[in-house]
Amino acid sequence: PPGTNQNAAGPSRFEDMPSYDQNLTSSKSLSEHLLWQLGMQVCSDGEREVAVAIIHNLDHRGYLDCSMEQIVDDTGVSMILAQDSREMIMAMDPLGCGAMDLIECLVWQCASHWPEDEIICRIVTSHMGDLESRNYAGIAKELELELEDVVEYHRMLQTLEPWPGRPYSEAPNQ
Repeated sequence: PPGTNQNAAGPSRFEDMPSYDQNLTSSKSLSEHLLWQLGMQVCSDGEREVAVAIIHNLDHRGYLDCSMEQIVDDTGVSMILAQDSREMIMAMDPLGCGAMDLIECLVWQCASHWPEDEIICRIVTSHMGDLESRNYAGIAKELELELEDVVEYHRMLQTLEPWPGRPYSEAPNQ
């Protein structure tokens, strides 16, 4: 019959495939991804309200772009509830979103990935400058570690995402 995708060889092998425009997808934004996860969390209405406010105040890196005092003022909840909500977001994927800065973000990820290892968190909080300048000997001396252990800690830290929002801010529509 007219209008069908047939030729002398029979039906086209592409006949059952969706059209080109049905294959187009748009990438999720960081806020959409976090809000989706928030929808699966068991929490109070107050915690949810604060979490939404925090999610909407994340910058392109995934860091909180305002003070917690501003979140408390905007939502009218206690600082304790606001901090609990921020920790809930920081535990979501990607880990560390909602952190105030690089150190807090990396410490959160370290504590999550290596909960039994307190040394890696100490290195992040006290020796970031030494890591940047590759002053492994200084770190080893101060923390009484072997030099190769400090190098290994640096390798471990390099597996973390310092800007957890990065994959979402750079993702183009496909």
